[in-house]
Amino acid sequence: MKALRFVAALGLACSASAFAADTITATHVFPASLVYSRSFLDFVKKANVAGQGVFVIQTRGGPEAIPMMEQPGAVRSGEAVAHPFTHSCVTGDASQEPYWRDVGTIDAYWEANIDLTAIAPQLDMYDSSWPILTYQEQLAPAKFVFNQEGRRGMALDSLVSGGCIISGSTVERSLLFSRCRVNSYSEMHEAVLLPEVNVGRHARLTRVVIDHGCQIPAGMVIGEDPVEDARRFERTEKGITLVTREMLAHLG
Repeated sequence: MKALRFVAALGLACSASAFAADTITATHVFPASLVYSRSFLDFVKKANVAGQGVFVIQTRGGPEAIPMMEQPGAVRSGEAVAHPFTHSCVTGDASQEPYWRDVGTIDAYWEANIDLTAIAPQLDMYDSSWPILTYQEQLAPAKFVFNQEGRRGMALDSLVSGGCIISGSTVERSLLFSRCRVNSYSEMHEAVLLPEVNVGRHARLTRVVIDHGCQIPAGMVIGEDPVEDARRFERTEKGITLVTREMLAHLG
């Protein structure tokens, strides 16, 4: 449903009457010859390529599918869902490219998450007028402990989820999923940690994606030596290092 509303955020009507789990049926408000509709149809092509195997947007046409005079009633009845782009959690204006992040690669996944740490991200998760509806486990708030010189638990320009503990360590421009723990004297910069990651003392992580449940050994350094990172883990051409439990187990 979130994708359905996103398409509508471009200022177009979306038919919800015949979409399956992986199919979105859309109509555009104006005739296909107008620039608004051409922009939408170009977006649909781009989205279908990027989302291949996950979802597909099928266009039924424009006013010939839902006449313009009938569109308000279709929205009221629930047959179509529409949302004004300027009122959505996606910031920007008509002069900017529509918000789209293809997370099919490690680099793209890392970039999409790190984007959210910006002061004014293009996708604003704090916009209560367009909530992101998903399951959220009830967890204790994130906790930051120790306030000693060289051992201060803090996070800067970062998103830290519930259940996390930042214990005497520094987290910068990073995103932590739930139940992560970063132990004393560790440093993280531009790191994405999936749920239940434990980072040992004195570890240093830079430009990484750490998979669910990984236990990073004390003193481990990732993201500073490209050759060593490529030998132990998976390192992309853009310098992002993916770490999984299987890779850590092979290190012995």
